[in-house]
Amino acid sequence: MSELSDKIEKTYFNLILTPKLQDPLRHLQTRSFLQSRLDEINELRKVCGKLHLLDDFLLQYLIIEMGIVSKKYHISLRAASRQLYLYHTSKVNHHPHKLLNIYSNVSQIHIYAGDTTGAKKYLGKALKLSDPKKDNYLLCHDLAFLNEFYSENLPSAARHLEICLKAPESHGMFRLSKYRYHAACLEFVKKDYKEALKHFSQQFDFQQDKMGYAIWLRIMQILCLVETGEIPAAISKVGVLERQFLRLRKKEPLPERTTLVIKLLINLGKTGFRPSRLRKTTLRSLQLLGEKKQNWSWQPFTPELVKFHEWVRKM
Repeated sequence: MSELSDKIEKTYFNLILTPKLQDPLRHLQTRSFLQSRLDEINELRKVCGKLHLLDDFLLQYLIIEMGIVSKKYHISLRAASRQLYLYHTSKVNHHPHKLLNIYSNVSQIHIYAGDTTGAKKYLGKALKLSDPKKDNYLLCHDLAFLNEFYSENLPSAARHLEICLKAPESHGMFRLSKYRYHAACLEFVKKDYKEALKHFSQQFDFQQDKMGYAIWLRIMQILCLVETGEIPAAISKVGVLERQFLRLRKKEPLPERTTLVIKLLINLGKTGFRPSRLRKTTLRSLQLLGEKKQNWSWQPFTPELVKFHEWVRKM
């Protein structure tokens, strides 16, 4: 194996073995890591010349990830187009699974870019190639659910989620818990807050993601209580959340957006959930949460399916 191939493969495996948590701090670390490795790879390419097919595929994957963590989605789409070109023009008999992965990656990039129409096009292609007996079938329907949810096409989102909810326990309790959490979010946006609260009050296996799904589960329970008019219960839950927040941030930094959301929720609790009574400094936090392309901006593929800043503004 050449030094160039070795560098590309090691970078690729290092990347895919790192947990993909939607944490801006993790994104910054990934971006720094990828940028240094891509710089090294580009220097080696000047000496080694043309890449082998597999190395080129893996390199494009690294570029896709770099574009995502840098929020330069046009770079990711260009790299995915290169993968499609390599797939269709090479003389190697590729497994259809590889094409499915490319379509799936392209759809995710479109979702990141806010282009749900483009995502739907490639998800349709991915679903046609997916096998109901394999893991990719559920992953495609999960992606399709999120895309339709973000598009506010709730009936279609519900149909995709229904397939995910039928997954057997062999797919892992964390993933099944995520599907049930998504179902609760769906009830919430349909304004069936009592049903949503019933869902959010179930047992979930979120121990492996205490900074993400576990904390957002508590946040969503509070939002449901506010919507059902159970303000004293909501304020009590905010107290529990605040204690958990103080405990967690002693261990490691929380995502910047989650920190802003919790602090705003604490201040809302102090007003009895009357946004009109919030101080100007606290309202500034609400403005920050609505900003785009910042470390604290809302991102897809996170537990925040219901955009918190939009919920507060509608109160």
